[in-house]
Amino acid sequence: MRNPNETGPQTPIGAQTLEAAEFVLKDANGMVGARLSMGLNGPQLLLFDTSGNPRVTLGVTDQGPAIALCNSAGKVCASLSVTNDKPVLRFSDAKGESRAGITVRDDVSTLTVADASGKTRASLGVSENGAALHLYNRSGEPRAWLIVTDEGQGLEICGSTGPAMIIATPDLQNPQTGRKSKHAAARIHLFDHKGAVIWSAP
Repeated sequence: MRNPNETGPQTPIGAQTLEAAEFVLKDANGMVGARLSMGLNGPQLLLFDTSGNPRVTLGVTDQGPAIALCNSAGKVCASLSVTNDKPVLRFSDAKGESRAGITVRDDVSTLTVADASGKTRASLGVSENGAALHLYNRSGEPRAWLIVTDEGQGLEICGSTGPAMIIATPDLQNPQTGRKSKHAAARIHLFDHKGAVIWSAP
């Protein structure tokens, strides 16, 4: 208890500072429910379920904040992070392998979907110039893409040796006025297994 005769600055009632390297919250049975600590990379908050498994992790590092949601086995199922001011949202399977993700970088937003082996099988990107959808085989090689821009639209289907079919509808531009026609001229190209054009129109 402070001596009433002592002089000097006093801490106002209700204004207290509690400092520690780690805080641990336990229930009546001694089970840890939450842990707040200061690690080497920054502060971290862990939330545990009734079985003592970490289910939520919230942390902040030099690169940015991140939150992770885990299943009962401790594998991350979903995460949201901001790295170098770029947000990233990821979804994972029961084994913790990333299966889908959404990223936003500068003016490009991208959605990617992967298979169980981690190979990207589909991606959708959108920017101020247009949108593009890419489909990949099990080896991660592009097999089809669809693109839509202000200049026109295009569809390409590829085989193991190169393009097999291309359909494109670019907007025509009048070289004298610079005006673009809204009536697109379709172009279709079919290729053989060696990549040579075997049919095209017009």
